[in-house]
Amino acid sequence: MIQSIKKSVLSFLSSSSFTNLLIRGINLLLKFVFQIVIVKAIAIEHFGLYSYYRNVINITVFIMGFEIHQYVLRRIAANQDKGIIASQYILYLKMYFLFIPFYYYFLYKITDANTGLSLLLLGILIFEHFSGEQVKTLVALKMSIRSNVQFTIRNGLIPLLALGIIYISFPLVTYELLFKFYLLFLILFAIYATYHNGIVSTIISEYKNVAIIEFIRDAVPVSSRYFLISLMFNLAAVIDTFIMKYYGYIDDIALISFYRNIANMPIMLVYASVISVYLPDLVTQRDLNVRNKLIKKIYLYNMAIYIASVLIIVSAISPLLEIVQKELLKNNLSILAIMLISNAIYIISMVPYSVMYSEGRDRTILISASIYLSILFLMDIILIAQHKAFGAAYATLISTSIYCLYMIYANKKSVHD
Repeated sequence: MIQSIKKSVLSFLSSSSFTNLLIRGINLLLKFVFQIVIVKAIAIEHFGLYSYYRNVINITVFIMGFEIHQYVLRRIAANQDKGIIASQYILYLKMYFLFIPFYYYFLYKITDANTGLSLLLLGILIFEHFSGEQVKTLVALKMSIRSNVQFTIRNGLIPLLALGIIYISFPLVTYELLFKFYLLFLILFAIYATYHNGIVSTIISEYKNVAIIEFIRDAVPVSSRYFLISLMFNLAAVIDTFIMKYYGYIDDIALISFYRNIANMPIMLVYASVISVYLPDLVTQRDLNVRNKLIKKIYLYNMAIYIASVLIIVSAISPLLEIVQKELLKNNLSILAIMLISNAIYIISMVPYSVMYSEGRDRTILISASIYLSILFLMDIILIAQHKAFGAAYATLISTSIYCLYMIYANKKSVHD
């Protein structure tokens, strides 16, 4: 037993999964520092508004992508057809030019922001989408280490760099100023990544062979299934902030966002170092014994990383709250415990989800996602009005528990059938 555990640990330490874990660990450290600095630097209400704008960008970036990368991933996994990448990015470029007025109008209306801020959000939207899709393309090409390095630069280093320059150079830190510097660095990074990843050379070499209409015709039926599933999960991640914005609970948006960003760090680590590494292998692997070993390895790594990261969070949170000096956060620390429990349950559900995804059981996943979002929305409506941020946390705990139980049941049922 001890030898088996030792062998598993040594295997993990020498694997690409451990390298990816280190890279994402650096990313999370950068995001952690960013979180502390911004909460300390600006008023809690302004942090709430910043978090709301970020959620709007995140959900819109997802909608823009329409999960096209899922179709590309499966094409590459099936026949190593890298020429399909040119079609993907040419479609994106054309889409930007055609729909820019619509994107701007959407952001302007849903955020209630002024013209200048809406234009800033539009720029961030486009360049986050384009650079983010490249990270997903690298995963499809099984270049997970490069993918995680670029993800860390884009999501961890650039925001902190922008905030650091403002914090040092300006007497007052505002989210508008942060968005300006962030967009500048994001544009520079997107240009660098596009050349470094070979996207430009791929587009140039394959441009004459690209048939956009045929690509859309083939991609949409495949991607639409994953889009519907992912849309539900993405909506679930932000729906409570939209409801709180409707009620005018801006401080509670700040509260839920601060602790959610911390509580979600273990999930980010698990996805980057385990799921994104082993999911392509799970998709292509057909040997039952090998698959079962792979599934056990995913579960073991998931739980080990989660437990270790939670222990770090628990030991660090009190000193961090002393640094930020925000009474609202200090007085509602128990909300973090609720979120960590919810995320532990969610990480358990990631294993049956990965199995179902690899086997193409999209209908079952769609049903489970529908159940999850429906229950969450209902619980949010009932609980947020009375209990604000705590209502949102309990709504997530209830809906995640039901979702996890259904995923385990559906997966076992399919195995027996």
